[in-house]
Amino acid sequence: ILDSTAPSHHYKDDPNSVYPTIRDSDAFRQLLAEPSWETLRGYFVLRSRMEGYADPEGMWEQGLIDRDLNPYAYAEIMRRLEAFDTRAQLGEIRIPTLILAGEQDLQCPPSQARLIAAGIPGSILKVFPDCGHGVVRNHPPGALDAVQRFMATALSGQPATK
Repeated sequence: ILDSTAPSHHYKDDPNSVYPTIRDSDAFRQLLAEPSWETLRGYFVLRSRMEGYADPEGMWEQGLIDRDLNPYAYAEIMRRLEAFDTRAQLGEIRIPTLILAGEQDLQCPPSQARLIAAGIPGSILKVFPDCGHGVVRNHPPGALDAVQRFMATALSGQPATK
């Protein structure tokens, strides 16, 4: 199950993503130059604000509770993003694959999920209209049912249905 992801770094140039803008921000540059809790906080708060969340500071505080964040690892991931590209390997995936995307995802737009689905033979794409980044975390209506049906089908050995 792939949730809110992309096949390559090219989503950084997708006009529907916050990344073209955030990569030009001081907060992004500071995170890369000096990874720390403070620079990671600045980056996440700015990104959350750009995504339209009402309480970016509160989201950061809740994120510290809900997630295992590491400012050094996150900065390194952002540095290596330019080299990330799995598009050529997608066709090699031969296992049942469910791809979840939120239609309102500004981090990793659903156009990227559509690229993954087009590249993986027999994959199933589910796009949830009133959801942003992180379908499993946001659990929009129908998401749990889609995952349960997919898992039951995958475990039964039956062909997946779109």
